[in-house]
Parts: sequence; C-alpha cells; structure tokens
Amino acid sequence: MVSTTGMAKTKQAQLTKPIPWGLALKGGTHPDIDPSMVLERPKVMHNPRTGKFVMWMHIDSADYELARLGVAVSDNPQGPFRYQGSFRPHGQQSRDFTVFADEQTGLAYVAYSSEGNRVMHISALTPDYTRVTSTYTEIFAGEGREAPAMFKHGDVFLMATSGCSGWEPNQLEVFWSRDPLGEWYSMGNPCKGGSDLENELTFFSQPTFVLAMPGLPGTFVFMADQWEPEDLSSSSEGFQQPYFCRCQNCSPVCCLRLTAQSCLQHRGSGNSWKWCFCCVRETK
Repeated sequence: MVSTTGMAKTKQAQLTKPIPWGLALKGGTHPDIDPSMVLERPKVMHNPRTGKFVMWMHIDSADYELARLGVAVSDNPQGPFRYQGSFRPHGQQSRDFTVFADEQTGLAYVAYSSEGNRVMHISALTPDYTRVTSTYTEIFAGEGREAPAMFKHGDVFLMATSGCSGWEPNQLEVFWSRDPLGEWYSMGNPCKGGSDLENELTFFSQPTFVLAMPGLPGTFVFMADQWEPEDLSSSSEGFQQPYFCRCQNCSPVCCLRLTAQSCLQHRGSGNSWKWCFCCVRETK
C-alpha cells in the first residue's frame, strides 16, 4: 500500500485480508519520495545471489512528466527499505511497469510502458536486480499497452496488459513468448463468462500482478486494481485465482500456440475466475 508518508507493508495471512505491518519505505527521506511526488505499483523481488529484497516502483511528478523507475533495497521483506534513487532506463520514459524474476534461470526483467505509452520496453536486470543492463527490446509498438503483469507457466512467459484509458477500465489482452527479450504474440482478450460490458472492461479492473502460488505448480492469483477515478485513495485491489488446465494428450506448451483460444470464466459473485487454454496441436 502507498501513501504520501511512505510505503506500507502488510502481512498476507489470507490474500483478501492483509494485516498492516507499518512502513516498509519511509517517505520524505529523498526528493523522489517526498509527499508531493507520485509513487505507484511497487514490486519486491528476493535476490538469491545477494540475499537482499529489492523493491522497484514507478516514481513520478504530479503531472506525470518525470516517468522514472525507483529502486530500494532491504535485508528483510518487511523492510525497512533503503531508497537507492531513480532513473529512466536507457534514457526512456517509464510509467506502468512490472518486474519478473525467473526462478529457473535466476534472470530478472523489467517491463514498462514508454515513449508516451506508445511502446513497451523489456530490459534484463543486473545480477543484483538493482539496475538495467544494456540488453533490452521494444514491443507492442503503436498499440498503447500498459499495466503489464508478467508470469511463467512451464517454459512459456505470459504477460497480461491493459489499454491506455486513464483511470477508466478497458480491455485486457494477454501475450505469450518463449523469451522475454524475444517476440511476443497476442492471445487476445481472455475475459469470458460475464456480461458483454464486464468482458470488455476486464470486470472493471486493471492488471497489476500475477502471483505464482508457492507449492502449487500451475496455480496463480491474478491481482487487479479497481480504480475509483473520482477518489483514487478509495480504490481497491481484486484477487482472482486462474487455473491452467492440462490437456490429457499433449503438454501445456502446445496449448499456447498462436491459434489457441483462451477464456477467463466468470463464476458466481466474481470472486473466482477460471483461466484455461484450449488445446491446439503442434504443427510443423
């Protein structure tokens, strides 16, 4: 949670019932995190090499012209985090972003909306997860995608994104890739099962993160912000649980072909969605 006084930390005994733990990053200790500034979308990764916890965040001015990424480091997930400063990766704007650490390879990446939100960039991170390397790619040119949430299923990377419509909800689009720095392919809008308006507007939410559940391979929690444009401080976060279905006669990989169809089935009161990929055979 973020306020003008700093970054709050919470303990999640249950995903829908956060327990406040106080401030993880104290505001006012650096000009970037002064109460007059904007601090959004914090993400924390544990670095197995250094043992440190690394927090990335969107740092901006009130007019959203600064467009930088900020980094803080701590010895513990609950903080206190020590702010390291902010920068524009590769000299480019950075607004909505996500970070992803691949447990299989130890490599980490940051994906961020750039160039007036017209293009998304993905950059590899340094081994300590605190800076970008010289290696990056540009994707979704001219498509106006933001709010990326990257995750991995098997050996396939996926990324949920929203369009750009200010604080108003819009249509979700999911992409997949074999390599975060390679080509990304659209799987379209996975929202199904609700009303036409719910499906079109991602059930009135915007993706913020997809959490892989520890000890439950193939199980993820899709987290989405539900903005209140007239009163942003009262906005909330929804937690939905997507499940990947496994096909009996093929691996999950073949379910992620370009011709695959996907659905996000809305059930009951909206507190449970099911995300499944229909099987399409590999073709030579």
